[in-house]
Amino acid sequence: MKFTLRDIVTPLAAVLFLVMAVSGVALFFHITPGLFRTAHEWLGLLFAALAVWHASRYWRGLLGYLKRPAALIAITLAVGLSLSTIGLTGSLGERHGNPQRVIQALAQAPIDRAAAAFGLTAPEALARLQAKGISAEAGQPVKDVARNAHMRPVEMLSLLSGQPAGEDEDED
Repeated sequence: MKFTLRDIVTPLAAVLFLVMAVSGVALFFHITPGLFRTAHEWLGLLFAALAVWHASRYWRGLLGYLKRPAALIAITLAVGLSLSTIGLTGSLGERHGNPQRVIQALAQAPIDRAAAAFGLTAPEALARLQAKGISAEAGQPVKDVARNAHMRPVEMLSLLSGQPAGEDEDED
């Protein structure tokens, strides 16, 4: 049985389109983003590569199609909508901040200041740590307390937050 490249690329593109659609909707509605984000990004690159291949392979037909008024209207609407959406919602920096930087800053902070980020007073934070068998002083940096307790700073911060490490995380 002989296959052409088109015999493989066409169904692959169709499946990737469905994956992009499902994962895109899931990401839009924040449904388990950790499950979908990486697949959406990488498979989206593959889908884009297939689109470039398709456009280059069928260039003459594409040019003929683009001469139609309906195609020009559709392209104008798509480009306009895309640029408007990017202009209204996009940013060059981290839109919602960088969680890693927040964790690093809290790890450098003394226990009493880090506690405030979780709505705790210094005595409440120290009591929470003591309940887990961890001794600390209010002015001691979180990273030092974590090291003395043989923990990572993020685990210490999770303890202060009242959530076990790894719960409700959205890892990139």
